[in-house]
Amino acid sequence: MSRLITIPTTDGVGPDYAAARAALVQQLQQITTDFPDLDIEYADPVDTDTVSSPFVFVDVRWDHSKSTGVGVNANQRVYGSFILNIFNLQGSTGLSSNNLLKYLTMRFRNKTLAPVVTTNPMPGKSDSRHGWDSQELVVPFWFDSIG
Repeated sequence: MSRLITIPTTDGVGPDYAAARAALVQQLQQITTDFPDLDIEYADPVDTDTVSSPFVFVDVRWDHSKSTGVGVNANQRVYGSFILNIFNLQGSTGLSSNNLLKYLTMRFRNKTLAPVVTTNPMPGKSDSRHGWDSQELVVPFWFDSIG
């Protein structure tokens, strides 16, 4: 038997993880004007039989946080990584992973996307399996929360 757990509201106090993620996703979704055929996937696992090439798989990782003041109600700075995994079918022509990596790097480098501030994106892991090549772009970011 499962129980429903009710999480009390915080009335705007504490980190707003949803707002941070929404700001990053909104910035990413704006690229569809430049790349209308690019699929952006948020659900894991991605159905590689139905998705187009290339596509970007998105993940947000909450890395750590620190207090930016003293006391119980001190503000908190939350650090995270916006992970963009670029997938391309092996041997495909068209938009290359390298071109997309460069474009996304410039799109996210040192941006203020209220409430999020991004820093310098960096290439992450690359892999080849099941007919797909992948290249990760890691976009470090932070945001401040109140009390």
